Amino acid sequence: MRFETLFAPSLLSLALTSSDAAINPSGGSWTNAKVVSFTACTAARCPPHGWVTVQLSANALGNPPPCSSDHRDSVAIDTEGKAGGFAATMLQAGLLIGTTFSVNGTGACNVDAVIETAGTVTEWPQVGGATAIAGPTPQK
Repeated sequence: MRFETLFAPSLLSLALTSSDAAINPSGGSWTNAKVVSFTACTAARCPPHGWVTVQLSANALGNPPPCSSDHRDSVAIDTEGKAGGFAATMLQAGLLIGTTFSVNGTGACNVDAVIETAGTVTEWPQVGGATAIAGPTPQK
């Protein structure tokens, strides 16, 4: 699998393409959340291609879909496409180093039947210390 990197001067942001997930502004959203757990479900267990589920440090705000009512703190990512694979990689790395993310859902559970599908993932740089990634700290 090849990954393509998308950089912005002050933060790293990824919008999943329509082949990965359609973006629905009425879905759930998480702001300044950290990754609590990361689970890969293989194609043998989650056909046809497998996917990952990511538990975040907060429940979704906005309008998450009813299908995700028992998992408001989680998103699912189809890793078959380039953007989905890269989003999963970003979130897994974030779990290891404590990066803060903002995530927007699609408003649907079309990867895992009970977890909202991720539509965008934005990685915010760490403030201070040597762990700063993706450029300078955003100005307020």
